[in-house]
Amino acid sequence: MQARQAAAARAWQGFRRFYANCNALRPDDLALAVTQPKRIVALALVMVLRLLVYRLAEHRLREQLAATGQTIPSQVNKPTQRPTMRWVF
Repeated sequence: MQARQAAAARAWQGFRRFYANCNALRPDDLALAVTQPKRIVALALVMVLRLLVYRLAEHRLREQLAATGQTIPSQVNKPTQRPTMRWVF
C-alpha cells in the first residue's frame, strides 16, 4: 500500500512540476473556454495525455543513454544519463 502511495505521489510531483512552468496552459486564458463540465474533462484528458507522451519520451531517452553508455550535458554542463525532456528541448 505504501509503495502505491509513493508511486502516486511521484506521479503527481512530476505532473505539478511539468505544468507549473508551462506557459501554454494558463488559467486566465482557459477560464473563458472551459466552462462546461465536458470541456473540463476533455482538457484534463489532454493534459494527462500530454504528460504521458512527455514521460514516455523521457524514459526512452534515458534507456537509450544507459544502453549505449552515452551522456548529454545538463543545464550546468555536467554529463548526465538522466536528463529531463525539458533540457533536451
